[in-house]
Amino acid sequence: MKTILASNCLAALLLLPGPLAWAREKNATDQDGVPLPERAVCRLGSNRFLHADSVIATAFSPDGKRFASASGDGQGMVWEWPSGKSLHKVPGDELRFSPNSQFLAVWRKDRWHVVDVRTGATVLAGRATALPVFSTRSDRIAWTAEPNRVGVQELSPASEYRSLHSAHTVKPLAFDAEGDVLSAEMKGLDIAVRDLTQGKEVGHFDLGGQEAEWAAFTSGARRLASSTKGGRVSVFDLRTGKPCFPASRVPADFVPHALREDGKLLLLGGRITFSGLLWDLERARALSPLTDRFAETGAGDDAVAALKRPGGSWRRP
Repeated sequence: MKTILASNCLAALLLLPGPLAWAREKNATDQDGVPLPERAVCRLGSNRFLHADSVIATAFSPDGKRFASASGDGQGMVWEWPSGKSLHKVPGDELRFSPNSQFLAVWRKDRWHVVDVRTGATVLAGRATALPVFSTRSDRIAWTAEPNRVGVQELSPASEYRSLHSAHTVKPLAFDAEGDVLSAEMKGLDIAVRDLTQGKEVGHFDLGGQEAEWAAFTSGARRLASSTKGGRVSVFDLRTGKPCFPASRVPADFVPHALREDGKLLLLGGRITFSGLLWDLERARALSPLTDRFAETGAGDDAVAALKRPGGSWRRP
C-alpha cells in the first residue's frame, strides 16, 4: 500500500508543474477575460460591477451599451453592459451620459470632467457647483460656474468658453430643443424659468403658497418638476405653462432626489436614513419602498438603475 501511495504522490508532483507553467506562459485569464495573478490557474467569483466602497451613484447610457457607477471613495467606473466588463476608471460622485452615449460627465468636489467613453480620455474639465448638463445634440455642455453664472462650451478642447449671467441664483439647468440654456430660479413662493441664452424669462410657476426646495428638468427641458419645503410636488409643461397633473404631497420624512425622464416617476430619499421611496407623480401615490436593508445590500442601487434605464442617472440621498 505504501508503495502505491508513494507512486501516486510522485505522479501528482510530476504532473503539477505542467499546468502552472502553461498558465504563466499563456497569461491565463478568468472567465471575464481579466488576467490572473502570477502562478494562479483560476479565480473564484468575478470582478464585474465591483467597487471597493459602497455605490453612491449610477447611470445608464441612452443606447443601453454602457453603465457607469461611482463609490464613496471617489472612484468611478465605466462598464460594458450587460457583460460587466470594466472599460475605464474615472473620478466619480455624480454621473450623467450625453444623449448620444458618447460622453460621460462626472462631478466631484466642485470639479467636473467630460470623458469620451470610447477611449476613456478627458475631453474637458473645470470647476462647477453641480453636475453639468449636455445639449440634446451632445455637442455642448453647460454648468453653474458660480451661483448666478453659467458656463457653456462645445465638446472640444479648442472651443471657446462662453459665460451666461442671471440676476438670481441658478439651480437646475437644461438645454431646450432649440439649443438654448434654461435655468430654474427658486424665488421664494414660486419658480421662474429663464432662457439664459436669450436673456429673458420664459415661464413663471406658482407653488401654492409654499417655499421652493428642489427642482429638476426632464430631457430637452420639456417639463419642470418642483418640490416645496411642505412636501408639495408639482410637474409643469414648459410649453403650455400648465400642470401636467394635479400636485401631490409626499411623506414628510422624504425629499426628492431624481426624476424619471418622462417626468412621471420620482425617487424620494429619507431625510435621515438611506431608505427610499418610488413616487408616482401621475397618480399621486407611492409605488415601492426602498428600505435601509435594501440600500445596505446594494439592491436599492440596482433597482433604481434599472428603473432609470436607458439614459437615466441616480445618486444616493
